[in-house]
Amino acid sequence: MQDIALEADGTSRGELLRLLTQCVFTDRQPSAVEVALFADITLQLLAKVDPHTRAELAAVVAPCEHLPAPLLHALCEDIPEVAVPVLAANPALDEDTLKDWAGRLSNAHLAAIAVRSPLTTAVTDLLFERGDMAVWRAVAANPAAQISPRVLRELLAKADTDDELCVALTRRSDLPEADAEHLVMLVAKRLRGRIANRPAPQPSPAAAPPAPVTPPHLMDMAAILAQIKAGRLSVDAVVADLAGHDRCNDLAAVLAHVADIDELSVLKVLVRSDAGGAIKLLRGLDVSPQTFEIVTKMRRRRLGFSDAHARFEREDYARVDPAEARRTVAQFARKRHQHQG
Repeated sequence: MQDIALEADGTSRGELLRLLTQCVFTDRQPSAVEVALFADITLQLLAKVDPHTRAELAAVVAPCEHLPAPLLHALCEDIPEVAVPVLAANPALDEDTLKDWAGRLSNAHLAAIAVRSPLTTAVTDLLFERGDMAVWRAVAANPAAQISPRVLRELLAKADTDDELCVALTRRSDLPEADAEHLVMLVAKRLRGRIANRPAPQPSPAAAPPAPVTPPHLMDMAAILAQIKAGRLSVDAVVADLAGHDRCNDLAAVLAHVADIDELSVLKVLVRSDAGGAIKLLRGLDVSPQTFEIVTKMRRRRLGFSDAHARFEREDYARVDPAEARRTVAQFARKRHQHQG
């Protein structure tokens, strides 16, 4: 195999590496000796094959816990398309190695490190110092990332101008309750301003042909609400589309408007780990079980819970009586108006 690796041309080397990877890793757990032999051959081929082949290799070997250090380092210091899956998932990377890479690799590499579980404050401090907003969001959204008080204060300050960072921080268990409440209110205030300040769409002339259907996630908030009011879009369809595209903030604004509940309350139930409030709200607005499953997937992406947890949420949704849920939503709306009055 080593002789072939040295003598083959570029195309043959790529095919050889692909077949060798499949042979060692597909449908089996290779031994440490097999992985070591694989790494010896792979290191001779790696610099001689194209990035796409290297990326395919990296995606397959990323979870391998006894990948030899020379191959591990070669993959992690490669271009982001190759390095990201290994940086994000390989269990053999230690704190000193991660600190070294956090101090000198690109922001794309840093964003991959930021999703690892767990991460120490020594690593997250470096990620914060060298990373961009995408890296800060990833650190904030990672529940297994330890964040020092200094960096947490800096992230809270930056969240004042970034909704996604703001929402990510509200889900952290290490965030003081007062700070979490402040951030949720901050996002809700922006949502209110977004609805109030956007002009309603101008009606099309009666003789004009119907415009192509635009999916809700590509509309502004005023257009979505106008389409719902006119009966051209159902609440169920809007919820499915926005949740499917991870537009949690816009989804909260739509649900709040339709249910006549303040945005702060809606946003809270959507990002809370306990799904009880979200279930009552969505069931009360006659959202279908299929659409609720899309919402569950959005919540799972954001909160990181398990398949079993998602199944329990779907089962709870099926058990809720729609009529009772509608009464609950109406009660919240009445309480809001009584409070305003």
